[in-house]
Amino acid sequence: MMKSLKDINDNPISSRWKKRFAELPDDIQLKIKELDNKDPRKHQLKAIKRTKCKPKEGDIFLVRNI
Repeated sequence: MMKSLKDINDNPISSRWKKRFAELPDDIQLKIKELDNKDPRKHQLKAIKRTKCKPKEGDIFLVRNI
């Protein structure tokens, strides 16, 4: 049985993000789209205090315009 082209090119991570994004409220979707359209060099993570520890879930980062 041959798989369809959609099944071959289907990325599960991308599909999950698209589904999750579609479930967000419209105002949140709009803010994400606006941020996505901005220059990424102006919104980069900056280390507040450098450590040798690897980042973990729950760590806090400061995002500021450069």
